[in-house]
Amino acid sequence: MIRYLTIGVASLASLIGGLALIAMMGISMADATMRQFNQSIFGASEISEALMVICVACAVPISILSGKAVSIDLLTRQLAPRPRGILAFVAGTVSVAMLVYYAYRNYLSAPEAAAFGEASLLLSIPYGPLYFCLAIGGALAALALIYEQARGPISLSSENINPHQADEEQHAKADVDPEPAGARHDV
Repeated sequence: MIRYLTIGVASLASLIGGLALIAMMGISMADATMRQFNQSIFGASEISEALMVICVACAVPISILSGKAVSIDLLTRQLAPRPRGILAFVAGTVSVAMLVYYAYRNYLSAPEAAAFGEASLLLSIPYGPLYFCLAIGGALAALALIYEQARGPISLSSENINPHQADEEQHAKADVDPEPAGARHDV
């Protein structure tokens, strides 16, 4: 049940973040094209900034859920399994605490920004909803990290394969079959 809810939330975040990214790309492309004709889209950079906030808020939980979050394991990879597990637990706990604090601070900043009328300069895009969007993204990222610590990364595709397992299988296949498929041998 939790797995299906997690995949549903991740799919919704992917859709929202993807649409924001496409919109940001379209605005940037249209603005750059219009500049060739000495025109530009009024407030294009502010619209792009607001859309970037949405993209980041959606992308962080997705990257954690799919096991693609940045991690540096050069030293921990050399440790025995038990110390590595302890360090992973400590790092995960600290990361969850930081994400919860991040979500909490953004949640508190949203009404403050609305009360002060904090908005962008040209288009007066209110910052309150953007802070709230970051708070939701931070909370979802914290929940995703808790879920990932308990269960391991999930595949957001219909194949239901752990992404790390798929990479290992690909490398194992490359070791067995050194020639790419369809390679020709001229005689």
